[in-house]
Amino acid sequence: MRPSETRNNREEYRTFSKTIQIGIFGYFGDFGLVNLKKLRDYLVDQGFNAKLSIDIETPDSSVISPPADAIKSSQILYRSSQILIYIITPAPQDQQKKLLDSVSMEYGWAYLERRNCVGVYFQSGNEFNTLPQGAIDELREENWRMETFNQIEDVFGIISRFCEDKIRELYSVSDNI
Repeated sequence: MRPSETRNNREEYRTFSKTIQIGIFGYFGDFGLVNLKKLRDYLVDQGFNAKLSIDIETPDSSVISPPADAIKSSQILYRSSQILIYIITPAPQDQQKKLLDSVSMEYGWAYLERRNCVGVYFQSGNEFNTLPQGAIDELREENWRMETFNQIEDVFGIISRFCEDKIRELYSVSDNI
């Protein structure tokens, strides 16, 4: 391969990688949104196209409440993202024994569709009694990546490598079409 062909392939790959949207999902309450924004900003700084649902504008519609609008933006993010990142952190103290409803709903979409490019990152030291362990066991065998972390920064590099690997897989598939 000639150097000019290599350069063209590299440029083609960079252009392709910018089209791959990474959706980040997780709990917005307490410090959750701060951590999710840190992750999004880190990924964007690394050259990825990463978004949160708050980055998505919902089309004018008959949505009548902020929670309904939040679900709508979450759905749009989910549908438009080729790579999904779930950050599972503890619920507020009064809800400690369950996975937060919005996160379980978003997580359920990926499970039901058997989406391939999914990373699930659990904050250490928390008990999630209602987290669907069967789904985790089943999809761990597929292409889901599971990791734990203490601080969100602990998984920045891991998530970055996961995204890069998945973009390469998507690129090689698109190259063969």
